[in-house]
Amino acid sequence: LVKRLADGIMEVKQDVMNFFQGLSKEEMEILDQLNLEATEVEELFSRSLPIRKLR
Repeated sequence: LVKRLADGIMEVKQDVMNFFQGLSKEEMEILDQLNLEATEVEELFSRSLPIRKLR
């Protein structure tokens, strides 16, 4: 169970990294200027990020 949870967390981490790598320089500058807290970013982008179910 713990291994599956760790695998799921790693998958989400990879999804987030892929999302940020896909952003253009201009988009990253806008996000930097917004200076959002992590929870605010999660609320803003949660529907656009693919969420995978843990097995």
